Amino acid sequence: MNAKTCQKRTRLVLLSGIALVSALWTDKIAAQGVDQVNIPTKSVADTSGRIAVNVAAGDNNQQVGDVTIAIGDISVVTQSVSQHLDSRVSGDRATGIVVADGAFAGTSGLTSINITAGSQNQMANLALLAIGNSGAMSDQLLEQSRAPIEPNGGTLDSSLSSSNDQIAIGDSAFGNGSGLIQVNLIGGEGNTSANTFALTIASEGPP
Repeated sequence: MNAKTCQKRTRLVLLSGIALVSALWTDKIAAQGVDQVNIPTKSVADTSGRIAVNVAAGDNNQQVGDVTIAIGDISVVTQSVSQHLDSRVSGDRATGIVVADGAFAGTSGLTSINITAGSQNQMANLALLAIGNSGAMSDQLLEQSRAPIEPNGGTLDSSLSSSNDQIAIGDSAFGNGSGLIQVNLIGGEGNTSANTFALTIASEGPP
């Protein structure tokens, strides 16, 4: 196997079960330098409580799902996340993400999901909850920084698509969920995405 062949590799991330992806897509990406994530049907379906999922295929990606909860007569909550990237992307690659029907359907509670395929991507899901007679909550602090990214990604075979990044989400992938659901889904290079949520509840009454 020569060096050129070694560089054309496929990275595959599976949570569980059999990945649902079309035969056309699978055949085409096998010959490409591809970062690929496949989330099968019912991977995390019908679960409850605190659910945190971080899935990444590629290089130099950062993901965090953080929740801080305080319960008491005096509830004080604070949270800080800092993400920093300073390396460069080398080489051209394509990315693919497939989230099958029902993959995260029916979840309840506090769910945070980060999924990325690519390089130099930053994701954060942050939540603060203070429950008590007297609540104090600082602002959530999210700092993200990166150096310039070179070179840009290449393109897939024109018979597959004119786009370098492919994302497919099933119609019911996140259906029938309840509670707080935070999702970051990124394919590509040099992206930053964050969800922040804060809630104070007085114990003797509604928020």
